[in-house]
Order: sequence, then C-alpha cells, then structure tokens
Amino acid sequence: MSEQNANPEEDGEPIQEPGKPGSIGWRECMTPDPAAAITFYTELFGWTTETMPMGDMEYTMLVNDGVPFAGVQGIPPEMGNAPPHWLEYVIVEDAKASESKILELGGQVLQPSMQIADKGIMVVLADPTGAVKT
Repeated sequence: MSEQNANPEEDGEPIQEPGKPGSIGWRECMTPDPAAAITFYTELFGWTTETMPMGDMEYTMLVNDGVPFAGVQGIPPEMGNAPPHWLEYVIVEDAKASESKILELGGQVLQPSMQIADKGIMVVLADPTGAVKT
C-alpha cells in the first residue's frame, strides 16, 4: 500500500494510460479461501464485487468506483501447493515476441503463450532473479 495524492491526475495527465503496452491490464488474487480474501479486501478498501460464471466456477471481480480491476479465485489443483499470491498482467503488443525477449534478457518462460478465452494471450515468466510475472 502507498499513500498518494488523492487526485493523482491533478496535472491533467494520468499516471498510467489504461490499455497501453507496459501498463497493468488486470490483477488476480489466487488463494485457497476466496471468500475470506474478498471479505478482507472489500472491508479494508471499500471495494465492491461483481460475479460472473467462468467455466465450472464462479469468478469474482473486485470493483472500485464502478470499474472492475481485479479478480479473486481459488488456487487451481494444477498449481499444487502454491502459496496465496497476487498476479498482475502486463499488456504487451505481441506475446510471442515477448517470449523471445524474455529469453534474450536471461529470463525464463514458465508458461508459454496461451489464449485466455476472449481476453487475450497470457505468458508466465520468471526474471533472471527468479521473480515470477504474468
């Protein structure tokens, strides 16, 4: 958490342009107890929620000022004993080209490009220090 000016766009320029390559496109909380996480964040920050069906599960989005900006879901079995964590999805122009750049810069591609419904293509990477990013 950080304390910032209540109006970060005072000079008329947004801190980050939504949808622009390099910006955060989505966030996701992966937890073994989604209900507890939802209760915690909505009570802490005053966020609201919206739910939608997603395959065989219900997906909950966190909403701030009427705008969905993150999701909360259970940790899927294929992730094994992964600890609860937050993911941030960074927008890129070309996911395949980004895979090559990741390797060129000494990172690892942990999950190659994969289509996520009609939302886009996701790649999971680790930087040269081992930090994981989507």
